[in-house]
Amino acid sequence: MSLHRPFAGSSGDARDLVHITPEDAGWDWTGLRVIALQPGIPTTVSTGESEIFVLPLAGSLMVDVTFTGEAETFELAGRESVFTAVTDFVYVGRDSTAVLMSPDGAEVALPASRCTRALPPAYGPMSGVPVEVRGAGNATRQVTNFGVPGVWDHADKLICCELLTPDGNWSSYPPHKHDASEPCEVVNEEIYYYRIAGSDQVTPSREGFGYHRTYTANLTWQMSEKNKLAIYSDRALRLRGHAMGALTDQTTASVVKAESFLPVSLATSSATQAMAKARR
Repeated sequence: MSLHRPFAGSSGDARDLVHITPEDAGWDWTGLRVIALQPGIPTTVSTGESEIFVLPLAGSLMVDVTFTGEAETFELAGRESVFTAVTDFVYVGRDSTAVLMSPDGAEVALPASRCTRALPPAYGPMSGVPVEVRGAGNATRQVTNFGVPGVWDHADKLICCELLTPDGNWSSYPPHKHDASEPCEVVNEEIYYYRIAGSDQVTPSREGFGYHRTYTANLTWQMSEKNKLAIYSDRALRLRGHAMGALTDQTTASVVKAESFLPVSLATSSATQAMAKARR
């Protein structure tokens, strides 16, 4: 099974640019769907046993959520593209129905994780999203922590953030891993969803290329995909091992990273323990 999923055009449903389920990924929890909303045409999403974020990638939309028989409407201002601004978003819990509609059309990411607790919907304003610059030199990147523990605690298992990486920079350096790490071993399923900017540094494009690698310490398992992230909408899946990514050529990359955090044992260090408590 390939853990690199290059963009090959839309699926059978023309609205779906990406649709990864846990079964399709070969694991248990994490999924991702990216929908191209047509102007004025509603799209209904049933969350089932998963919780999701409704995250605008481009454009604005309305989100009508029904949870335990109660309906609530959220208006998302969105953004021009992932390369221009931080966005507001909506959390939708399991056992809910969400109707998405955009008057002018929009592209929306729906990172998802199966979960046990059913939580009501909630709105995340753009003003409440913390942005940090991480790293230095050619490992400098912007991290948008909209859906991480300590910032967004209204979730059961799902963790999500965005990274904006300038051309030529590493986006996940130094290489790091979550599995088999003492004192808190975890099962941590991750999906890296890439968009690469075109020459205007605003519009996602097939121009440019990137490099993503996942490997274990003894190199008995590794995935290396070179020159394949130039595609408009590429994904890389990670269950174990170290991960690293870089963007070369004159391109800028946006990464939406979705994961399910499932602690096997509680940690003793304060930082890791806070994550385990927030998502156990």
